[in-house]
Amino acid sequence: MPKDKKVKSKAEQLKEEFYKGMAELRESQKKTEKIVREVTGGFGKFTEGLVEPNVIPLFKQFGIDITETAPRVKRYLDGETMEVDILAKGKVKGKEEIIIFIEAKTDPTQRDIKDVIRDIDEFFKFFDEYKGRCVIGAIAGIKITQGVKNYAEKCGLYVLAPSGDTMIILNKPDFKPKRW
Repeated sequence: MPKDKKVKSKAEQLKEEFYKGMAELRESQKKTEKIVREVTGGFGKFTEGLVEPNVIPLFKQFGIDITETAPRVKRYLDGETMEVDILAKGKVKGKEEIIIFIEAKTDPTQRDIKDVIRDIDEFFKFFDEYKGRCVIGAIAGIKITQGVKNYAEKCGLYVLAPSGDTMIILNKPDFKPKRW
């Protein structure tokens, strides 16, 4: 009988060690997730910081005079939030007022493009002061694959990417953006 007690005691000890190890693993995972959020958020801000100063010259070549840019614009409405990485205002050929909704990602995906389109579709719900103005969209990224570029262009979005120490628009010369 004492042998059974010893075995049971050993089993209980292993069980306790297992649960202690699992608790330590969960705690370590929480710390890792926090670090990953901080790093990816930092990359996002880096991308925004690279894009914003280039918005004025980039869109000038398309006849859009940018008069204002604002990074990380957030709006809250009925418990919902909309964040625009870079919101630019301007005029087309000095006349029509236009808003440019720019999403900046390190490595944008087709899912990101779908999210941008959904957000632009809801833009006036959060930014009703811009009703009556045209909104166009853009996706900016450090690494833009050909598939993402093609999909974004097909969806009517401008595609911005780095080139040297500045940014360029990757769209075809005859590209016409979707207008919301």
